[in-house]
Amino acid sequence: MINDRVMRLSAWVALVLALLAALPARASFAQADSSPLPAARLEPFAYGVAAGDLTSGSVVLWTRTPGPASVVAELAASETFENPTALPAVPATAATDFTVKVVATGLKPGTQYYYRFKADDAVSPVGTFKTPYGLEVEALPAAEQPDTRKARFFLVPGRSYLRNDRSGRANIRRRSGGLSLEVPRKP
Repeated sequence: MINDRVMRLSAWVALVLALLAALPARASFAQADSSPLPAARLEPFAYGVAAGDLTSGSVVLWTRTPGPASVVAELAASETFENPTALPAVPATAATDFTVKVVATGLKPGTQYYYRFKADDAVSPVGTFKTPYGLEVEALPAAEQPDTRKARFFLVPGRSYLRNDRSGRANIRRRSGGLSLEVPRKP
């Protein structure tokens, strides 16, 4: 039994030593001329532009520069940028990996916008987004105010959290004095 363990262990050690001997002295990815990571692109705004976190009145705009720069975002209602709105300048620094995020607020719901960035003489590609439609809520006149009595009901999906059978729903109804609405699960 001990001999079997020693034989297995020595076989593993021999395999590891053979694999280590087969490896080159320097890993190829450590060599400067054959890095698996591409070199950073140095042309202005090479990584493009992006818009996200849209609401009916705001958006976050993003870009990356090849080095330190003061970046200005511009918004317009047309692709030709007639009457653009310039947002405050934002610094692109090494601390932010030369990325810039700008929050544009005060936008109109359901509107198509075009945006671009400028840094020194460089101008980014044009991006576009459309703000989602907003909800406009109007107050009802006093005579049409809804009934303010409390509705007491529980929505119980499939099974009760109190018990694993229907008596749990009866317990909820009894405790609340209200209605228990069951939504059956699909099999």
